[in-house]
Amino acid sequence: MKGKVVEGRKFDEFPYLGPKKNEFLRLDELILTLKSEPTAKAYFILYLGRKGLPGAIKAWSGQTANYLIRKGIAKTRITTVDGGYRDNGTLEAWVIPPGAADPYPTPTVDLSEIVQPKPPAKPRRRP
Repeated sequence: MKGKVVEGRKFDEFPYLGPKKNEFLRLDELILTLKSEPTAKAYFILYLGRKGLPGAIKAWSGQTANYLIRKGIAKTRITTVDGGYRDNGTLEAWVIPPGAADPYPTPTVDLSEIVQPKPPAKPRRRP
């Protein structure tokens, strides 16, 4: 007899909303779920948008994890993954119970299609 297959579940998916907007409210709902399921972990897949700046995923994932930690979720229960590129920056939040496999990123834009923004030109100095 085979055992029951344990699967993670996508809890939420949203674009970058900014910490002072709805993003932290949505994360608060996830925190309540994690507190009611103390053996589950939070798994975040973050996607950079076509116009995203290098380093944005690292900053966004750090901001997200730090918020959960400040709200009482142990760092060991939080995983963040760079998912590649989508048309717009997106965060997928998953709840992963013990024994479930981690979800895979599903980028929709190939790296070859991304044109990194050029740094601003340095102002010329007058002689």
